[in-house]
Amino acid sequence: MKILYAIQGTGNGHMARAREVIPELEKFCEFDIMIGGSRHELDPGYPVSLNLKSLTLSYSKNGQLSFGKTLAANNFLRFFKEVVTTPVQDYDLVISDFEPVSAWACKLKGVPCVALSHQAAFISSAAPRPEKRSWVGEFVLKNFAPTNRHYGFHFMGYDEGVYSPLIRSEIRSLEPETGDHYTVYLPAFSKEKIAHSLSDYPDTPWQVFSKEIHESETINNIQFLPVSNEGFIESLRTCRGVLCNAGFETPSEALYLGKKLLVMPIKKQYEQECNAAALSGLGVEVIKDFATAKTNMTISRWLESDAIAPLSFPTELPKVIHKIFEDYISEDLKRTSRLNWNFNLF
Repeated sequence: MKILYAIQGTGNGHMARAREVIPELEKFCEFDIMIGGSRHELDPGYPVSLNLKSLTLSYSKNGQLSFGKTLAANNFLRFFKEVVTTPVQDYDLVISDFEPVSAWACKLKGVPCVALSHQAAFISSAAPRPEKRSWVGEFVLKNFAPTNRHYGFHFMGYDEGVYSPLIRSEIRSLEPETGDHYTVYLPAFSKEKIAHSLSDYPDTPWQVFSKEIHESETINNIQFLPVSNEGFIESLRTCRGVLCNAGFETPSEALYLGKKLLVMPIKKQYEQECNAAALSGLGVEVIKDFATAKTNMTISRWLESDAIAPLSFPTELPKVIHKIFEDYISEDLKRTSRLNWNFNLF
């Protein structure tokens, strides 16, 4: 049995998850790695057979999803060619971490494809949503990378097929301490925007990890650091709290380590709005933007608050991988039809 493991390469979260999934896959089968996109600083720790451009999202300097930049950054003719030429037919099964080229290639060529990702959790209507749902956001979550079956990770097991966050082994092995600094990771914001906003809290030491930084730089109470796996983990281990976007991996790791958490969902990114709704339900503070009176009050309250109790996310990855292969041998998963263009909207 031969597997293609296709990873979304537009963020470090997907790659961090892959570094845990790959050793588990090695126990079961022969496989190749495919990465779609190049906006990540981590490598999967395993040889990559296919590197594709795929599709990517672009943001404004103020941390907002930019539809104009996203359209300009993507070549849809190239995407179609990648879908047609990617050799998914050479594999028995494709496991996709929200990677669209592999998923659509499987749909076109009748190859079984399953989702193993955080986004897969949103196939369930039980996964938390914001008060105002976006039909466009729902459509994208469910059809950006269409698959036959879904195995999702979320902050809680909201439904069948939704599992606890996949906490990296590097994080599970840490002995957390509570220092004075706060760790910040807001990759959709410019360095200037972050420096201007955090300067409102001059007595608070901030460690900001930024893709714009290549060498450490300090501006008053703000230390800007280049993005690195080792540096970020150490900052996370010893911080007093974490300020980040409402992604999935970093909030999960902060909650696991018992760090108080403040999240800011990227505007117009529906998945992050859903995550923020889930985190709010767990008692996490959520802000919408910098530089408003309400935001300043929330940040000040958060800085003065105590740390939260750590969440004990169980290790469920071996069970999930075993379930994928168990389901694969069933007739339901093998029955995939070519050019089945039924979209899942709600």
